Amino acid sequence: MLAELREIVEGRVEYIDDIKLKGEVYLFVLRSPYARAFVKSISPPKNYLAFYTSRELKAFLPPRDVDKAKYVAKHPVLAIGSVNYVGQPVAAVVVEDKYDGEDALEEIQVEYEPLKAVATIEDALRGDVVIHQGAADNISLDVDIRGGDLDAFKHAELVVRRRLYQSRLVSNPLEPKGCIAYYDGAYLHMYVSTQAPFRIRADISEALGIPPEMIKVYSPKNVGGGFGNKVPAYPEYAIAAYASMKLKRPVKWIETRREHLNNPTQGRGVLSEVEIYAKRDGTIIGLRGRVIVDIGAYNFTINTRAATFIASLLTGPYRMKAVDVKAMAVYTNLPPTGPYRGGGRPEAALIHETAVDALAEELGVDPLEIRLKNVAENGYKTPTGWDLGNYGGREVLEKAGAVYKKLKEQYPGAGVAISFFAEHIRVVPGESCRISIKNCRVVVGLGGIGPHGQAHRSALRIVAARALGLSPEDVDIVLATTEASRWGAGSFGSRSLTVGAAAIIKTAELLMEVVRRKGLSWPKDMCALEGLVVEGEFKGNDVFGAGAHVAVVDIVQGKPRILYYYAVDNVGNVILKDQVEAQIIGGVAQGATQVFFEEAKYDEEGNPLFFSIIGSGFPTSLDLYLPIETDILTIPSSLPGGFLGVGEAGTTGGLSAVFLALEKALRKKGIAERLERTPLPDALYSKLID
Repeated sequence: MLAELREIVEGRVEYIDDIKLKGEVYLFVLRSPYARAFVKSISPPKNYLAFYTSRELKAFLPPRDVDKAKYVAKHPVLAIGSVNYVGQPVAAVVVEDKYDGEDALEEIQVEYEPLKAVATIEDALRGDVVIHQGAADNISLDVDIRGGDLDAFKHAELVVRRRLYQSRLVSNPLEPKGCIAYYDGAYLHMYVSTQAPFRIRADISEALGIPPEMIKVYSPKNVGGGFGNKVPAYPEYAIAAYASMKLKRPVKWIETRREHLNNPTQGRGVLSEVEIYAKRDGTIIGLRGRVIVDIGAYNFTINTRAATFIASLLTGPYRMKAVDVKAMAVYTNLPPTGPYRGGGRPEAALIHETAVDALAEELGVDPLEIRLKNVAENGYKTPTGWDLGNYGGREVLEKAGAVYKKLKEQYPGAGVAISFFAEHIRVVPGESCRISIKNCRVVVGLGGIGPHGQAHRSALRIVAARALGLSPEDVDIVLATTEASRWGAGSFGSRSLTVGAAAIIKTAELLMEVVRRKGLSWPKDMCALEGLVVEGEFKGNDVFGAGAHVAVVDIVQGKPRILYYYAVDNVGNVILKDQVEAQIIGGVAQGATQVFFEEAKYDEEGNPLFFSIIGSGFPTSLDLYLPIETDILTIPSSLPGGFLGVGEAGTTGGLSAVFLALEKALRKKGIAERLERTPLPDALYSKLID
């Protein structure tokens, strides 16, 4: 049994709230009940250790990748004169006893002047209400993503249009966010349930004006899920840090589930309107259209670039001559959005796969035929500049195609659909690694990478052992802290093993060079290197894998039900096969629930219409029946180690495969011709029951 699994079974786990520091006190945050309002006055509670508003703490969280934005509205740590979404932090109180926190919040008095809110993308574009003073409209970003031979569109013999809205949803990791900040007089120590310790350090440094070398970030041994939600710093982290520096005591904040439902970041919130241009023989020429992302009230983390990233991926695994897509980011009075499992990849796949299926329908041919005719071969460079490399597209499509044909015969009354995608793996900017010899043992530090439900420690220990010619038992590995290596990016974008392993391998090569220069024998003379520290890194370009998934969906007792699911993915070289399969299965489940259930619903005034995890569409074990068969191809990537990540492959394939299969099932039942949103609308659920 893997060490990570044994620890869970034996109860030897440590999540953020399990960490107890001597003298710790507790942070509670008062949040706005309005989606948009002026804050007229704030009165403190009767009893508190510390109380803060923007008068004491006027700071902003740094958004990333905003260089192309025409307007940037940074998220204030605490509201400055106004609030712009339900749940926005307005005031903070620190108490000695955590059971006094809720009482203190109830005693805080705030006078608001409610304002008209903007709750949808359509309202944002209409511009009757402009959210941010100083902005001309509600558009933060408006750029054209163009590439290839744009004149090629003139030679199209037909154009097929497809409109989709992918609703907002709540990330809902099983463990919400949390942090402990402790300033010891020299360093600010931040214990954070995070996917990216160096990102936390950078965000806190910029928000509070603290030199980064003063900040040390540690992630607990266990992080209970992330899905992109645990990458950046949040207002509460900055407040805790500020409070600790003032009080000289550890300050803990643990997010409640109710807070999580309306806190940043939520996922998706994407409107797309695309046209696929083609010849009558099925040859795809290109895509035109627009992608609009609801980024919520503020530019936060990397939400500004979501639309451009999605647009850049719209060619998918297909040969196309041209792309011309407008990418827009708009403000609404809803919580800021951010990457959610896949962060642009599933959204793009659903857009291009529904367009390709619509083209097949228009031509009267099988969707598999269109895909096989237009598949991009290895080495293809897309019109938007991505190099697919040795991604294995044709190999996975042909393998899945054979299964698809059999399933169509086996389930003639159900919806059977195939989805095909190129899986983008984030390599940039790379990762650093530190290998040291301590007590005659090898210690491998990879500070930017950390597990949030995966077996990263076991997998990376195996990689290091192989690179150094040792047994895994002879390698100690330290992950997810700024103290383990010089710099790092994080665990997201299916990159942890892909880039982490490459950094370990390159650093191991440097260690072996030291051994050779000293004329030593490895590993026999390891103790002679006691105290040695070798710093290395790996930097490279993003790479791609490929996947093809087949879903069979039918309507059973008034509900959509997955009868069978097949997934084949090129995952590169494999370390822990069971973990690879588990990642794919979990990802498919998240893609399917986005189609069936999950949605963060708001009314026209920006008020949430969900008040519990179940209300946000989170499925129970009875809601999601998933009979799945996974298959893998192991075509190595071009990176050291030849690995490819799979953390998001299941969601990327699952969303589009289940969506298309459900659409076909509804069509066969005469219920609906074409779906235009996720999840399935309530009105259609009513028809299923009827």
